[in-house]
Amino acid sequence: MDLLSHRNDRSLSWEFEGLVIRPCRLSDRQGIAELAVEVFGADRKVPAEQWRAEWDWKFNGAHLGETAASVAVDRNGSVVGHYGSLIRRFQLGAKLFETGVPVDNMVQERYRGGRLQMRLYENQGKWAKMGEVAWGIGAPNPTAYKIGKRLLGYENLAWMKALRANLSSRRHRIGFRLRERKAGWVHPRGAQVKEVRGFDERFEDLWERCRDQYVCVEERGLDWLRWRFDDAPGRSYTILALEEGERVQRYALIRTPEPGDGTWHVVDLFGTTDPDDLRAMARGITRWALGRVGWLEIHLAASEPHYAALLDAGFYWEGREQPLVYWVFDEKQVRRRVLAEPTNWYVTEAFHDTL
Repeated sequence: MDLLSHRNDRSLSWEFEGLVIRPCRLSDRQGIAELAVEVFGADRKVPAEQWRAEWDWKFNGAHLGETAASVAVDRNGSVVGHYGSLIRRFQLGAKLFETGVPVDNMVQERYRGGRLQMRLYENQGKWAKMGEVAWGIGAPNPTAYKIGKRLLGYENLAWMKALRANLSSRRHRIGFRLRERKAGWVHPRGAQVKEVRGFDERFEDLWERCRDQYVCVEERGLDWLRWRFDDAPGRSYTILALEEGERVQRYALIRTPEPGDGTWHVVDLFGTTDPDDLRAMARGITRWALGRVGWLEIHLAASEPHYAALLDAGFYWEGREQPLVYWVFDEKQVRRRVLAEPTNWYVTEAFHDTL
C-alpha cells in the first residue's frame, strides 16, 4: 500500500538517467533503512531497525494526517536514494501553515558526484506544492547551507544561539546554590517547577492560551507533544512543568544523552511569556539539574526576555550559533513580511532533534 493514496498517480514520478524518482511507499521502509546505514552508518552507528523506526516516526506520524513529502529513487524496484522533508505546522500570525523541514538527501555511493542529488534538490519545490506546502524552514549545516542558497533560495531568518550551563564540578554546583540563596527569589504567585510524567489536557490548554503570545511558532498541541516526545524511538525525555494551581504555565523537555555524552539538551521550552514565569522556569531547570547532570545545553531562537531568564539562571553563551533559514515555494500563500522578520520567531531544538 502506498504511503499516500492520492500520490499513486504516475504523473508524480520522473525518470532520470534510467532511475525513477517517485513518492515513497510504506514498502520502501526497509530499503530506506538499509540505505541510511550504508550512507551514514560509519558516522552515526545506528542499526537498520532503528533507522526504520525513525523513518516510520518522522514521515508516517498519525498527527500528520495525509500529508507527507518523502521521495524515493527507484532502480528496478530497489531503493537507491531518498529525500524527505518533515512536515511541521507553524503558526504565522493567526494562521497555521504546514511547512517542510528537509532531512537526509542520500543516494548510494555509485550515484554520488553526479546530477542525481542535485535533481532531488531542484525538484523539492514541485513535491512541496503537491503536498500543499508553501514554504520551508531549516537549520542547515555549512554544506547544505551553500547548496540551499544556490538551489532552493535559502534566505537568512534568525540565529539559534547555543546556551550552556556547567554543573560538572563541585565548585560549579556550589556556585549555583550560592547564586540561588543570594537571589532569594520566589514566584510571586506561588508557581513551582515540578517533574511530571506524560502529557495531559493541561498542555493542550497551555498551547491554546499562549499561542497568541507568539507571532511565528511551531504548533505545540497535545497530539504534537505526544508524537514528538512520547513516540520518538530511541529517546528518553524528562518533563518539567511550571505549575500554578491546576494549570501548567510553562514546560521544559530535557533529553537524556547517549552513554558517554555528558551533555543534557533542553530540546523544548514553551509557555507564557510572563517575566516571572520565564524566570521561574529557567531557575527550575538548573535546580532540577544540580546533582543529576554535568552539562546543560539549549539551542534557541527567541526574544531577549527568554535569553535573559536563562542567563540569570546560570546559563551562558560562548558565541556558538546556527543559522535558521527559510525558503518560499508558493508566494501566494505566504505573508513574507511576517515570515522574514527575525524578531517574530520562537524556535527550539525540538524542530530538528532527529537522527
